[in-house]
Amino acid sequence: MASGSVPGTLYDAGTYPALLLGGEGRVEGEVWRCPVSLLRVLDRYEGIAEGLFRRVAVEAAGRVCWAYVAGPRLGPRLRADAIIESGSWAG
Repeated sequence: MASGSVPGTLYDAGTYPALLLGGEGRVEGEVWRCPVSLLRVLDRYEGIAEGLFRRVAVEAAGRVCWAYVAGPRLGPRLRADAIIESGSWAG
């Protein structure tokens, strides 16, 4: 595991964070190595089919990796009053 960051905005979507890429802010996170076969399991967990999140390629910690970003169903939760200014879900 390594620490990494991407340009974007982090939102409090209730019981979990939601990332929107781009902009001036930085969002902190962790970069994990996992087998390709695990990606389908992670996609189900992150609600890809339900439109909660999308898996996209990003560069973090000096490597290209996958990140889960807010999907269309989370749109209503991505309000200005839900922005996590620190850019870190951990606090």
